[in-house]
Amino acid sequence: MKKLYLVAAVLVLVLSWLFVGLDRYVGDHEAGGGWDLFIKHKPSMTVFFSNPAQFGLDMAPLDKMDDGAKKDLVEYCKVRYGTDNMSRCYELFQSSRV
Repeated sequence: MKKLYLVAAVLVLVLSWLFVGLDRYVGDHEAGGGWDLFIKHKPSMTVFFSNPAQFGLDMAPLDKMDDGAKKDLVEYCKVRYGTDNMSRCYELFQSSRV
């Protein structure tokens, strides 16, 4: 019976690792910053996320980002928001900002 509990605990831990993430957000001086818990749209070994297009309170324009940053942004959007459409992703950024 103890083995069953151990297996169940390990399974819950692995599934949580793959499907639950924490997203770092930056707010203004009143709201501060913190972490948002979210369910990932695709499994990932990464647990801690940060929006690669956000610099302080500002969002980097997509046309000013280099290819590496765009690739990171696409992967972030797929895991965090379930989309690889950058205009949709930017809309979601704006709606979730503090």
